[in-house]
Amino acid sequence: MKPFAHLAKTLTCLFALVLSGGATICQGQSKGQSKSRDSSYINLHLGPTLPNQIDGVTEILPSWGARYGFPIFSGYLLESGAIISRGKGTHAYDFHTSIRSDMDINGYLMAIMYLGADFHYYAPPHSDFHSAFGGHVGIGITAPIIDSIWIRSDMKFNINPGTSLYIGFGLEMPI
Repeated sequence: MKPFAHLAKTLTCLFALVLSGGATICQGQSKGQSKSRDSSYINLHLGPTLPNQIDGVTEILPSWGARYGFPIFSGYLLESGAIISRGKGTHAYDFHTSIRSDMDINGYLMAIMYLGADFHYYAPPHSDFHSAFGGHVGIGITAPIIDSIWIRSDMKFNINPGTSLYIGFGLEMPI
């Protein structure tokens, strides 16, 4: 239960930051200012993974990860990253690559959609490691906090092995 308490505390702090400061800062930006996509970025995130129909994995897993992205052509980005999940004796690693598209909602918020491939390396409790290739589709939203730092929240639905849903919250910064 301790990892979930830490995860809940972190998510609560992140949510409070957005409600208190993020919305105020967003309103202070000029209309039409959008997220710059002319450079690479990193996204650090955390959240729960909800597994379904994965042999031996039955518990919600606390997870964290990182992504690196860069523009590949007008309106599209290439993202690669990893998500690490550990809990209740389960160890899971998800290495993924996605094609991402952004859509400006109102000059401040950006909707994101992505599709890609995954390599999973996981071990259920008291079992050996297994590997599997799969795919994913995801949606999310980003909002500016300060200058070039954005908050990102997204849901990544994985197919094979079984299905799983990762709900992530984090920060996205240019590098």
